[in-house]
This record gives sequence, C-alpha cells and structure tokens, in this order.
Amino acid sequence: MPIPLDICRTPDVLSYALDVFRDLYPEKTPKHIEQGFNLIERYFQGKVPEYQPIDLIFHDFEHTLRGAVATITFAQGLHRNHPAKHIFPAEAFEIVVLSILMHDTGYLKETHDQEGTGAKYTADHVERSCRFAERVLTSLGFGSQEIAMSRNMILCTGLQLNTKEIHFVNDADRWFGYCIGAGDLLGQMADPRYLGKLPALYQEFREAQAAEPEKWTWGTYSTYSELLSKTPWFYKNYVLPTIENQLGNVHTYSNFPFGSNDNIYLKAIERNIADIEEILTKSGDTSQHLPVAKL
Repeated sequence: MPIPLDICRTPDVLSYALDVFRDLYPEKTPKHIEQGFNLIERYFQGKVPEYQPIDLIFHDFEHTLRGAVATITFAQGLHRNHPAKHIFPAEAFEIVVLSILMHDTGYLKETHDQEGTGAKYTADHVERSCRFAERVLTSLGFGSQEIAMSRNMILCTGLQLNTKEIHFVNDADRWFGYCIGAGDLLGQMADPRYLGKLPALYQEFREAQAAEPEKWTWGTYSTYSELLSKTPWFYKNYVLPTIENQLGNVHTYSNFPFGSNDNIYLKAIERNIADIEEILTKSGDTSQHLPVAKL
C-alpha cells in the first residue's frame, strides 16, 4: 500500500478507503463508499444540475481528498490500537468516509449564484456542509441517527472548535469526528505543495472577510506575507493544542510503531513549517513571533 501522503487522486483515494475497510472489517461489504465518492466528486465537478464546479484553488477537491486520506489513516490506527475497538462498527466507518468527503461542500455555489467565489461562504461553510450532507445521506437511505453522527463529525472541522459543545450520538461518532477534525487540519498542512497553495488561501480569506466582515473572526491579513509569517504560529499555537485538547490526540493511534513519536503527518508538516521559517529568516521577517489576530 502506498504511503498515505502520496495519495491524492480520486481512484487512488477510493481504493485506499476500500482497502482499509476490508482490512478492518473483512467479513463486511461496504455499501456506500464507492457510490459516495462518485456522487460527491460529481458535485465538485459541477456535473449535478443544482451546483457549479468548485471555483476555489486551495479548498478544491484535492484538498478534500487529502483530508480524506488522513482521516481514513487515523480511523484505521484508531480501530487497530484503541483499547475499545469494538465501538467502531463498519457502518460508522462508512459514515466517516462520506462525511470527510462532504466536509467542505459548504463552499459549493448553486447554479443561480453568480457573484464572487465560494470563498465568500468561509464563515458559514461548516454549517452549509452539514446541511448538504443531510440531503445527500437522506438520498442514500441513511436514517436520522446516521445523519446526526455525520453532522457531529463535520462540526469537528470548525476552526473555533469546542468539541465539548457537540452532542455526540455515541463514542463512535465522537472518535471518528476527532479523526475528521485532525484529518482536515493535518491533511492540508502535510501536503507537499502546501507552501505553494498558501497564496490561494490568502485570496480566499480576503474575499471571505470582505463578503461577511461581521462574521469574520479568523484573523486579519493585509498582505500575503502577513499570512505566511503567521503560519508557523498557527501550527504551533493552534493546530497542535487543538489536536491534543479537542481531538483526543487521535493522530497518535497511527504512529508507527504504535507508541512511538513517529507520525508521518507531523513530520511532513514540520518540514513545511521549516521551509516557511527559512523563507521568513532570509527575508528578515520576524512577525511570525507575533500572535495571530483573533483566530
């Protein structure tokens, strides 16, 4: 099986998801994973009448796929190494896969929406994604409990996250929700092309702030250089505490060997942060030592 960080194409991510499912549940048959992949990709491609293709560069479908691979990797590690692995049934695994695929559907624009890009929905995209997931899961025949579980999982991707305020259905959606939250954060920051995608993230943030300034609480970035300079702080002072204090350190269940500190996602992110800090040092920019404005 390839290294998860190298998987970013839809057929390969689908194959990875199915391989992990068969590894964890050898006597079960996945009912919705392949169907979900095909359907959700069609939404992102604008091949469903009600929606346009995704028009963002940072939060594109590859971003979703990288988050999905990280989520699936953490869910596999959790199932293998959590002392109460019986709490993670096959049905919940399918929901976590579908939920991470839909966690950023809130950026999609409907066909009648011709103003700006999907970035304008940044402040509301998590709630929009929850509503989208409810419609899709209902169409696939899922019941109210599974839909509630999916909503809880997607809520774990909110930036100003407090998982104590999420009313989890059971321990499965709690821990799989942690997988999605960690997968979203770590999957994007471990991307080998993360640094090259940051200018696109800056443009998305600028549009989002201009579109709904009263809802914008993610920090003010007057230039791209400002966003770049604050990225190391964001990782060290937001991402790491969040995965530890809000997301149960779920990524550590995938450390190899289990119990060690060797995590491929954190190692990849640390390489990206080191590259950013080298750029900042060469440019004489020391603002990475300043706190991010109200994240």
